[in-house]
This record gives sequence, C-alpha cells and structure tokens, in this order.
Amino acid sequence: MEDNSYIFFLLGLMFCFSQIYLYFRREILKRIKTNIKYYDSMCCILLGLFTLNILTLFSVLFSITSFIIFFSWLDWILYKNNPQHQLWWCYLTKGNYFYLGVIIFISVGLFYNTYHLDGYIVTLCIFFILSFGFFWKRIKYQKKIGLLMESRNIWSKIINWIGKFIHNIFYYTYQAGVIVIVLFLLFRIILLPVIDPLDVDSCLDGYFCKEGNSFDDCGDGKPCVITKEYCLEHNYKWIEQLRSCDMNRKATNSNNTIQ
Repeated sequence: MEDNSYIFFLLGLMFCFSQIYLYFRREILKRIKTNIKYYDSMCCILLGLFTLNILTLFSVLFSITSFIIFFSWLDWILYKNNPQHQLWWCYLTKGNYFYLGVIIFISVGLFYNTYHLDGYIVTLCIFFILSFGFFWKRIKYQKKIGLLMESRNIWSKIINWIGKFIHNIFYYTYQAGVIVIVLFLLFRIILLPVIDPLDVDSCLDGYFCKEGNSFDDCGDGKPCVITKEYCLEHNYKWIEQLRSCDMNRKATNSNNTIQ
C-alpha cells in the first residue's frame, strides 16, 4: 500500500502496543516469580507478525485481535495472583454498554444490507475497528500504559513525556476516526433510507440499483431503466427479495438470481 500515512499510523500503533506491554511487564516482575523472557518472546513474536503483515488490512485486524487476547491473558495472570487487580473488561459503565450497543447495531445493519462476500468481509473489518476502540479506551482509563523509563531524572521524565505524547496522538486520532465512521454508518443505515427511499445515490456510487431507477447513460451512451430483465441480460446479480440489481460484479454462473 502506497499510503505513507497509513504506514505511519500502524507503526505508531505498534509503539503503543509496546508501551502497554511495559505496564504488564513491570507488574509481573513485581508480583510473580517467573521467567519474564517467556512473555517478552511472545510480545516480540506478535510485533514481528504485525510488521510482516502491515500492508494487509485483514492481517492487521488479526494482529490487533491477537494483541487484545495477549493483554487480556496477562491481565488475568495478574488478577489470579492479586484479586485486587482490576481486569480491563470488568466494571463496565453505562457509556461502555451504549458504545457496544451501537457497534452491534451498526454491524447487524451492515450485515443485512450486504449480499456478497466482499461486503461481509468489510462488515467484519468495521466491527473489529470499532470494537478495538472499546479495549483501548478501557486500557487508557485504567492507566495501563507503561512508562518507557523509571522517572529518576529529568531525561527519563522527558522520554516518558514524549512516549505519552505519541500514545495520545494515536489514541485521539483513532477516536476521532471512529466518531466519523460511526456517524457516517448511522447515516447510511438510518437516515439515508428515510431521506432517499429509492436509494438512487447508492445505485450511482455502489452499483446496487433498485428496480425502476432510470438513467440517461448506462455506460454505452444509451438510456436505460433498471429491471430484472436488464439485470439478467447484462449478467448481473438480481436480488429478488429487494427487487434490486447488484451491479458490483458479473455473475459467475447461470444462477444469477438471489431469492
């Protein structure tokens, strides 16, 4: 992927993961008699896999999920050795429940408005992206962000301040992005069907057209009206239940009608 800002953000995310791990590493050393190299190796392996798959969105989401599982496991280890330790997924607030409810609502809405494999994958990716914010917010709220160095002198304090600053940049950038995504998806799922019940815009932008939509130029310089016959004649997917034509892709077999 040629988007340098995307690479920069993922590198920053890896830095934040490392910073979060420092918290668990210090707590494990304080409370548990064990070989810390075992946990260090697991973290390095996850960071290495993240680096190898940094250009693939699905692999990045898989890596993020692996880190959440890894941090949750470390949290559980600390809790088993000290019941006073606060697990990140406990003590949910009303705002957390509301946030999760919105995520589930958006995911279900996208899922039922999708009719091919690519759409299901996009829905799954969006679900993980939105859900990750919940984990990150809980970790930040509980101050489970490790210091890069022990605050013993002015230089260590400066380094810790820089580390905290970098983490906050990526955290708040992510939260701002999540807000934009949520508002856009809620508009698409709730408001757009009310404002534009014929869904003409989505036909033009997403090539998912409802029966009856007409255009002056359908790509060949001639006017056309979207009908079942037109859809099948051009070998597109016809959604019988919605009386719509999915023009995202050509049908791959003779059965190009979805009931």
